[in-house]
Amino acid sequence: MGKLGLGIDMAFLKERLSLSVDFYKTTVKDMITYSPVSRITGFHTYISNDGEMENKGVDLALSGRLIDKAIKWDVGVTTSFYKNKVTKIPASYETEFNGATILTQQGSPLGLFYGYKTDGVYTTAQAAQTAGLYYMDGLNKVAYQAGDVKFINQNSDDLIDQKDRVVIGDPNPDVYGGINTALRWKRISLSALFTYSIGNDIYNYTRQQLESMSGFGNQTQAVLNRWRIEGQQTDIPRVYYGDPMGNSRFSDRWIEDGSYLKLKNLTLAYDIPVRSGVFTGFQVYGVAENLFTLTSYKGYDPEFSGTTSPLGYGIDAFMTPRSRTFYVGIKIGL
Repeated sequence: MGKLGLGIDMAFLKERLSLSVDFYKTTVKDMITYSPVSRITGFHTYISNDGEMENKGVDLALSGRLIDKAIKWDVGVTTSFYKNKVTKIPASYETEFNGATILTQQGSPLGLFYGYKTDGVYTTAQAAQTAGLYYMDGLNKVAYQAGDVKFINQNSDDLIDQKDRVVIGDPNPDVYGGINTALRWKRISLSALFTYSIGNDIYNYTRQQLESMSGFGNQTQAVLNRWRIEGQQTDIPRVYYGDPMGNSRFSDRWIEDGSYLKLKNLTLAYDIPVRSGVFTGFQVYGVAENLFTLTSYKGYDPEFSGTTSPLGYGIDAFMTPRSRTFYVGIKIGL
């Protein structure tokens, strides 16, 4: 493993404004990979240490005191950018994780979602017939019908199969970080911490299970808008037990924008005057955590960590959301 880092710290206006910039680049070698092997061995792959990956990024931190009078106001912003790329691998391979297919290939970042692209639902029998696409039901070639998902055919044949899969999402954010602010007036202080992430994709496995309509399991109210009659405009396909046409297969139907802005922490505190020689400080405070989240994600919470593996990032498999919490406390200094 090779590491390279460069940092710059600067302060301005008598240190009322400070800036920190850190650049880094890490090269990982001898990664465990699955290399192809001749089928006469009885195996598809063998494990080797032939992989290499590169991580590089920038961490920025800017903080300053905007008001320095009776009221003091401090604001800080942290921003991080990173890119990872597989620079060497014997051959591309796929990893299955909670219904998702994760693609690992040279020249691309880790964790890419690999599946089918869609373009809505066939609203009429004529539209399905005009498309002229088929799927395999066992050994039988069957035509898609009205109410089925319109999968994008990526090659020149008339069959929707694994050859039509492409990259449909990237769980790695373009930028992420936090914003903190603190106000203080006499003995009263109010501070807040916001966290954010922009540009990351999420595979909503929870929604995939609750909108697949392929069995007798509970479903969400969204399926009430499923296709039922000729000409109906909807993005929810028809219901068909067992889903032989694969309408609920891993596709961009279940990939959502995971960008968010969250109020992570809000704290109000009061420092009580202390005259005793025993105590050096006495503070009462109230804290609220996870007050709100601004996001277009349809799941419970776009901020989660379901696994430590980079091949499982961005997969929401019935993850427990972070709860909204309120508490009060007393801080005593001796």
